[in-house]
Amino acid sequence: MIFKSYLVENDLSLLKDKNIILLYGENTGLKDDLKRNIIENNINREIIKLNQDDILKNNFLLDNEIMNLSLFNNKKIILIDNITDKFFNLIEKNVKQDNCKICLFSGALEKKSKLRNLFEKEKSLGVIPCYEDNEITLRNYIKNHLKNIKGLNQEIINFIIDNSNKSRDKIKNELNKIIVYFIEKQINILELRQLLNLDENDNSQKLRDAAILGDKKLFNELISKTQISEQDNMIYIRGLLNQFVRLAEIHEINITKKNLTQSIESLNPRVFWKDKPIILGQANKWKISKIKTTIDELTNAEILIKTSTDIRGSEITKKLLIDICNKVSSVA
Repeated sequence: MIFKSYLVENDLSLLKDKNIILLYGENTGLKDDLKRNIIENNINREIIKLNQDDILKNNFLLDNEIMNLSLFNNKKIILIDNITDKFFNLIEKNVKQDNCKICLFSGALEKKSKLRNLFEKEKSLGVIPCYEDNEITLRNYIKNHLKNIKGLNQEIINFIIDNSNKSRDKIKNELNKIIVYFIEKQINILELRQLLNLDENDNSQKLRDAAILGDKKLFNELISKTQISEQDNMIYIRGLLNQFVRLAEIHEINITKKNLTQSIESLNPRVFWKDKPIILGQANKWKISKIKTTIDELTNAEILIKTSTDIRGSEITKKLLIDICNKVSSVA
């Protein structure tokens, strides 16, 4: 049975009659939040954390945990990470067990996945697709976490989303800083920018902007000093994707307005004043046809990095940045 992630986030009791639950998808931040909620809402239960590889190496490990009940706790909860279709047979034989609650955490699963199909069709099982957040879910996420902070408004919410590259993981880190800093004072945009150190420390944004502008001198200087870790690939690629989608929107608006500056002013969410000259320069450098081609290339690269285990995502990301910087001269 399929559950909507946003409904489960608001009401974990929706899963109370499901003894085995699968959480899959590319949104690691969402899965981490749901895992934390499950643990915090079951503090009186024994929590067992396992990994698929450990269970596959020991055929009796999962069976022993299911059968080994505590005399002092309610049903134990078993959390199992890095699940793939290799786990299908073990789950299939335990579908009817009711000794404990089992929560499985997996990456992206294709529609033809045996495990995904089992959980979607079997009424006694629960499955929660954890897709990437959109602006609506992120706005609600920020509002919920900052509900006790005075002065929160739409401009600030948009600012946090825009500068996080729509990454829930990054937003979570920023929210922790914001809550500590503004817990006894009213939040404002100027102090927020200083708190998050975005101008000084967000090297990914500077590198992205230099690449899209085709500023080869600045780009070469930045990339020579930048070590792109495997964990940061999605920050760079999502940042590039978001920026090219925004440039596409500007050109679509400009069909009517015939003025790029006015077209930028019409964007929603609004562009922060300090970023307008950069975006105007980028919009002047890129034609809509090349923007759409680049969006396709970035989307394909994101899928490749997420689905392949034998490639270095950092190398793909670095090549994308270099290619984008080199493209500018051909589209100006």
